[in-house]
Amino acid sequence: MKFWKYSGAGNDFILFSEVPHKFEQIDLAKLCDRKFGIGADGLLIVKTNEVSSDFQMIYYNSDGGQVEMCGNGARSCAHWFANEFHQTKIKFLTASNAAYEAEVISEDFIKVTMNELKDVAAIDVADFYPQNESLYLNTGVPHTVILLNQDQDIASTHWMKEAPKFRADKRFEKGCNINFVKVLKEGEVVLRTFERGVEAETLACGTGAVAAARFLNQKYNWNEINIKVAGGILKTEFIADQCWLAGPAKRIFEGDVNLDDFLI
Repeated sequence: MKFWKYSGAGNDFILFSEVPHKFEQIDLAKLCDRKFGIGADGLLIVKTNEVSSDFQMIYYNSDGGQVEMCGNGARSCAHWFANEFHQTKIKFLTASNAAYEAEVISEDFIKVTMNELKDVAAIDVADFYPQNESLYLNTGVPHTVILLNQDQDIASTHWMKEAPKFRADKRFEKGCNINFVKVLKEGEVVLRTFERGVEAETLACGTGAVAAARFLNQKYNWNEINIKVAGGILKTEFIADQCWLAGPAKRIFEGDVNLDDFLI
């Protein structure tokens, strides 16, 4: 079956343009494994037979679990659709039928609306780091954002060593992504994210970037924020009631895979 390999600021994906045959029997974890499969943080399926939108995005993490939303994956899907159908303004749905918009800014730079927001402060996470401000919120998937103080080194290995225990805290019914953010100057921050489902730090997390931006917009009233992640720069912008996430999305290669080799 034909596939495309995509990268959204270093967050990488396998992309199919239809639901594969015997999909429920495919070992997605093995397919996404970097030694025994194609290798990716997750799997994207773009279903273009939707009547009310240009496509529907279905997303699975590399552990095989389906996830409601992925910002970097959404930009990758939009890039694929724009290349295949020569369209620069796009409307799409997620698996839960949440509606999104995307726009091609340049060849490999895409922006998407990220307006889903719920459960702000619904779970108290202040005890994770009592000396730091923190916030739980859902920007399509659940996130905890922890704001580091100026004397704390965001590059330290300490944060990602501790993140797994917070990610699996019993108060999170379906687990939680853990984000550490540090302000460099007004409108510019560094972000590190430990992603559930990947169970490791990823080079970029789109919904995590939006969660951090929501936190900072609420705290500082910043409407434009440059977010430095390990895989590059993501940009968030709040315009009226819209939140936009912009960043790189690049087609790395395409190929064919025999999915019979990955059946459970």
